[in-house]
Amino acid sequence: MNETLTFLGRLITGLILVVPCLLYLSWAAADARKRGKSALLVCFALVVFFPWGLIAWLVFRPTQRSLRTSGEFSACTPGMPGRSGSSTHSV
Repeated sequence: MNETLTFLGRLITGLILVVPCLLYLSWAAADARKRGKSALLVCFALVVFFPWGLIAWLVFRPTQRSLRTSGEFSACTPGMPGRSGSSTHSV
């Protein structure tokens, strides 16, 4: 009985520690990708240098990249060959 309670206590303690860490790292990875940085490097730095890595990332992280400057809207550009709105087809 005592061994079961010890196991359950360790399991609950482990979950209390692991779940917030996973949420923290998933937020950091998504934020790094949104800002055009390597998610792997940012997460590595945040784990190795915790809590100073988190403070540094929050203070010095780059601004969010604009969708227009990153080329993600290039498929909507009119007049480009092979794109919607282009006049390359002869009628």
